[in-house]
Amino acid sequence: MKALNPAVALFFDRPYVDAQFCLREMVTQFLERGWEVDLYVEYSPTHPLPALESSRLHVFPFQKNRLEHGTLLFRLLSRSWGRCRCIVATPRWALYWAARVGQWLGIPIVCLSDEIDPPTKKWSAEEEKWRRREIWAHQRCALTVALSDGRFEVIKSENRLSGEHRHVILPNAPSGPAERLKSSSYRELLAIAPSKGILLHSGTFGWKLADRLVDEAANWSGNWMVVFQGRFKGALGERTKNANICFSPVVLPFEMLRYATSSADMGLALYSRDHDREKLSSESSAKLGLYLSCALPVICGNAESLRWVEKEGCGVWVGEVGEIPRAADRIRADYAHYSENAARVFSERFDYSKFFPEFLATLERLSTPRA
Repeated sequence: MKALNPAVALFFDRPYVDAQFCLREMVTQFLERGWEVDLYVEYSPTHPLPALESSRLHVFPFQKNRLEHGTLLFRLLSRSWGRCRCIVATPRWALYWAARVGQWLGIPIVCLSDEIDPPTKKWSAEEEKWRRREIWAHQRCALTVALSDGRFEVIKSENRLSGEHRHVILPNAPSGPAERLKSSSYRELLAIAPSKGILLHSGTFGWKLADRLVDEAANWSGNWMVVFQGRFKGALGERTKNANICFSPVVLPFEMLRYATSSADMGLALYSRDHDREKLSSESSAKLGLYLSCALPVICGNAESLRWVEKEGCGVWVGEVGEIPRAADRIRADYAHYSENAARVFSERFDYSKFFPEFLATLERLSTPRA
């Protein structure tokens, strides 16, 4: 039976897609435009599923094992046939099987390129097998969704995509408008004194400068408190609070992120220029989109791709973590100016809802519904 609404299948084989906002906003934007969405996502007790309610959203959690593999593929096949205009999948396991299903059904596959490994990475034999399968699958995709032009150029080279391969950019950020919500969330949750300004690091310690910050910030003098907010259970490990550092004890649901973030004064986006993966990740950081969506000025370091925050007047770039307190003082001295620019930059560069129409128009050019 022909679906009354256009339909799409989103197939993600990791419990936490690196492009967290890109995933959530993609689902939301499709639903707001009247599409049916089948969301296949790997189950994990530490990574909660998106809390979205709609009669047109159908969520199918799965685990990657032999027992569920056949059931998963049968469901993807049977629900997509004659109904879905395309399948959007993440590399590499889901992308490979989506490409197989796409061949069987004759529908386009879209690669959501959310993670890129540096060229220097050493691969195991099993990883090499799946890398070859990823390349094969990606070359058969009708379209790639990348988080930045720079990241697309890297993956285009790595996966040997043709010069005619279509791609669109969707930012790793929420939809606008930028707004600083009235919130004292972190101050109340972590009992931070009014005299302390809050510098927020939203993410894990899996970044060289963030880990270094934990050691250095303990010795700062002055009135700045660094708050670390983990994105999943266990992300921050067992850390001890001190006079200048707090660790949020809760994992925030997506719906609370902007509210809690608005209670900070500035956001920290720290990526090392000496680390290949961090250099690739820096320009499409989910942290940046989150902070700027709340009109928070940012302190970035020390990847070269983040120097633009100085030119745009929405933040300060630092070479080392020891420069952060001075950068924070500089922003505080002209806070309204930096905050206004943060909101402007979000609207111009990061508002997901402004980029989605091009993606949707490209999809509609790729295919028409099958009877």
